[in-house]
Amino acid sequence: MKNKRIIPCLDVNKGRVVKGIKFTNLRDVGDPAEIAELYEKEGADEIVLLDISATSEGRETMVDVVKNVASKISIPITVGGGIRTIEDFEKVIKAGASKVSINSSAVKTPSLIKKISDKFGKESLVVAIDARRNEEDDGWIVVISGGEIDTGLDVFKWAKKVEELGAGEILLTSKDADGTKDGYDVELTDGVCKAVDIPVIASGGCGKLQDFGDIFERTTVSGALAASMFHFREVTINEVKDYVNLRRKELIDKIDFKKCNGLVPTIIQDFKNGEVLMLGYMNEEAFARTIESGTTWFWSRSRNELWNKGETSGNTQYVKSISIDCDNDTILIKVDQLGNACHKEYRSCFYRNIDGRF
Repeated sequence: MKNKRIIPCLDVNKGRVVKGIKFTNLRDVGDPAEIAELYEKEGADEIVLLDISATSEGRETMVDVVKNVASKISIPITVGGGIRTIEDFEKVIKAGASKVSINSSAVKTPSLIKKISDKFGKESLVVAIDARRNEEDDGWIVVISGGEIDTGLDVFKWAKKVEELGAGEILLTSKDADGTKDGYDVELTDGVCKAVDIPVIASGGCGKLQDFGDIFERTTVSGALAASMFHFREVTINEVKDYVNLRRKELIDKIDFKKCNGLVPTIIQDFKNGEVLMLGYMNEEAFARTIESGTTWFWSRSRNELWNKGETSGNTQYVKSISIDCDNDTILIKVDQLGNACHKEYRSCFYRNIDGRF
C-alpha cells in the first residue's frame, strides 16, 4: 500500500513565505527556496507553493519563485494561485512544477479542467477546493478568492464534478479550520474522500502530531498538508512520519490473531458503493502481504495455503482502506474490485436473498 504523504505548504505573498489565520494577519516566515530545501532534507514527500494573492490581485502566478524552488529541490512541487488559462498552466509546468492547482478559475470556468486535463494529463492537474460549513443546512459550500466569495456550490457535488471533468487530485482546505491548529475537519474530509475515486489531500487546521494520526485513521486521504507547525519549528517532518508509523503499527498490533485461532475473519467491501463482496480469512502472513502489496491475500482453509485474490482469475482487489472492529478480531477492507469477487462468477458472494419478514 502507498504510504501517506506528508506535504508542507508554502503560502507565498510578494515572493516570501507567510502564514496567518484564515488567510489574514500574515506573518513573514522566510525565503521559499530555502524553506523548501529544509523540508526536503527533513523528509517531505512533496511541496505545495500557493500564491495567495495572485487571484485577488488579478495577476499571473509567481513563475520566478517556482523556477528558483525547482532548481533547489528534487521532490514534486505543486503550484497554485493565479492560474486562469491553459497558457498560465503551461508556464508554471515549464518553470518546474510537477503539478498545478486551480481553484477559483475552475469554479468560474469548469471547462478549463477538461481542457487542461486533455492537454497535459490528469496526473498534472490538482483542483483545490476551499470549503466552509453552511450553517443553514449543516453542509459545506465552496468558497473562492481566498474565501471572500461564497459560490453556493455544494462541496461534495463539486468534488464529483471536477473528477468527472478530469482532475487528477483534490486539495481540500477547510476554511473554518485553517490556521486555527484545532485539527483537520475529519467529517468534511471523509465526505469528500467517499464522494470521489481520485486522491484527496487534507488541509487546514493541523496543529499537533495527533491531528495527522487522526486524519489518516479516520479517512482515506492520500496525504495531509500543514504549514504553521513546520514553519515555526514546532515539529519536524521526520517526527510526523515517525509518529504516524508508530500509530499505524500500534493499530496493526491490536489485531488478535491468537483469539481467532490464527485466522481473522475479513470482510471485503466495495469502496465505491459499500456493497459487501465476500468474507475471507487472514492469518498474520496474509495480512502482512496485503499491506505490503496493496492487494488482498487470504488463507485458504480448504487448500491449506496462502492465496492472492485475482492471481489466476484476474479478479484482483486493490486495497483502499483497512479497518479493525472494536473487539480487534474482525478486519474490514474496502477495495477497488476488478471483475467479480465470487468464484461462481457473481459480483458478490452474497447473491442469494432469503425471503421472509424480519
